[in-house]
This record gives sequence, structure tokens and C-alpha cells, in this order.
Amino acid sequence: MPNDIIEIFPDGRREVRFRPLLPEQVPEAMVELCLGYRHAIYQLQVSPLLALTTYDIYLNEVAYWRNVPEKVYNYYIGGYQVIKKWLSYREKPLLGRPLTPEEAREVMNMARRLAAIVLMEPALNANYQHVKDQAPTPGRAGKDEKVVIGFARRMILV
Repeated sequence: MPNDIIEIFPDGRREVRFRPLLPEQVPEAMVELCLGYRHAIYQLQVSPLLALTTYDIYLNEVAYWRNVPEKVYNYYIGGYQVIKKWLSYREKPLLGRPLTPEEAREVMNMARRLAAIVLMEPALNANYQHVKDQAPTPGRAGKDEKVVIGFARRMILV
């Protein structure tokens, strides 16, 4: 097809990476896409926490990570946007070299780990709230009651 995007390998082999739809196929494809999205959400095959908006994160004109969920790309730890910060320390002018394939794969793995955290957030938040609600507060325990506070692998009786 005239608008195929084809990867040409060093050995001359060619592989179609993307084949766009013909204009007359677009309306039906959009209906199928929307129905498939709704079905996946309703069947919990795709979490709404990740499915709403995604970004393509470009490393350069040709290399990028596709469909990184918005909540993953915009995930902050310690006041820093994790993926953006990691990549900022690995820009070619700073390193004096391009990213290695291993570093590029690390971005993919980092996005997967952050996606897992995003998916666990509702359960983590509920667990935190439960623990917080059950935590002893000064003056809440009676005189004769012992309050147990746990630290890592040891228990301290107060």
C-alpha cells in the first residue's frame, strides 16, 4: 500500500510496521474501536485507571515509547515526574552518547512498574486508611490496657 510504514533491516529484509486505513474504512474502524474499548472496560480487561489517555514519549525523531498511560507518565515521587526526570539525566548532550538499548528497555520496565503502582493505588489507599483508623492514639487506650506498636520485625509493648 502507498502509505505503509516499512522497516528495512541491514540485511535488506523489509517488514510492514504500520498500515493505515483507507479513508472509507475509518468510520467503521472508529465504531469498532469504541465498542472494543467499552467492552474491555466493562469486562475489566483494561483498568480505567490506565486506559483513558496515553502518550507517545519521543526520545528522538524515530525512537519513542507508545501508549504510555497518562497516570504513568505523570507519576510523581518526591516531587519529581519519574520518567521525565530519569530521561532528563540521560539526554545525549549530557551523556555525550545516545541511550543504550538496555537504558531504553529500562524506560519500558519503569513504565510497567509505575503502571502496577497506579493499579494498586486504590487498594493501597484503602489499606492505609484502615490502618490509620485502627492505629492507637495517645490517651485512647485505658490505664490497664497494653498497646502493641509494631516496627519491622520487632514488637514493642507500651
